[in-house]
Amino acid sequence: MVRGNDLGKFKRVVVDQFLCIECHACVVVCPFEAWELDENNKARLIWDKCQDDFSCITNCPVSCIWRPEDAPPETKAKSGWLRFSRVLESGELEFFEVWSKKYGLAVKAVNKC
Repeated sequence: MVRGNDLGKFKRVVVDQFLCIECHACVVVCPFEAWELDENNKARLIWDKCQDDFSCITNCPVSCIWRPEDAPPETKAKSGWLRFSRVLESGELEFFEVWSKKYGLAVKAVNKC
């Protein structure tokens, strides 16, 4: 699991749950177990586990996962598509806020820690 200062070295990905067809390809292919299924059986990113493998992008049959700089503006405006695996420390939470602003994301994490 990624901790502390290591969080800042990864870009992570962005997913559009509306486009997700519930195939679970991202969940299966991720070597870091950074994906889960939400209550609607849609893919949700576990943000602090993502380590830029990006195999989820190439394995998604409907192309609903992007690098953050490549995500469409309408996807960047959505929320609820990620959560944390644990309560983040204050520095980590600050980095999350910097990350989301850097890529123009209006995201708020689902608190299911």
